[in-house]
Amino acid sequence: MPTEQKTSLGLNRWQGTDKPARADFVADNETLDSLLAEHFGDTQAHLSAEDRLLLGNAATVGTYNGNGAESRSITLPFAPTAVLVFQMDAPPIESHTGYYRVNFAIVTEEGGTQGASLSGTTLTVQQAQGTPAADSMANSLNQAGGGYGYLLFR
Repeated sequence: MPTEQKTSLGLNRWQGTDKPARADFVADNETLDSLLAEHFGDTQAHLSAEDRLLLGNAATVGTYNGNGAESRSITLPFAPTAVLVFQMDAPPIESHTGYYRVNFAIVTEEGGTQGASLSGTTLTVQQAQGTPAADSMANSLNQAGGGYGYLLFR
């Protein structure tokens, strides 16, 4: 037995003149193992591998070039919870004579703004065809030759 009984963790506190018994070392090791296992398994104090992935890679960016098609599907590297898609070098909305051109959308699988939709790893974008109706909003997320960016959120 140690001269000074225990530390704050319940371990034996040995002095140079003590004669430790094997059982005391075994008890200390079991105490350490139990405390460390409980601590490492505490997901409130530590992040899981899945949580670390979400925090470490919370957002991913990508680009595509418009091809002018009325509807276009883009395969994403993972199924995001939300997507921002926008035409680069253009404002989110442009005012034209009689209509507005919308160069931006935000979507989730539950819905979002006009011009885009999300289903799993597929982002579908829309491009208005022809002359838009008066006072309307024309989607412009796949204009031929247009450069587009998207921001994916896990």
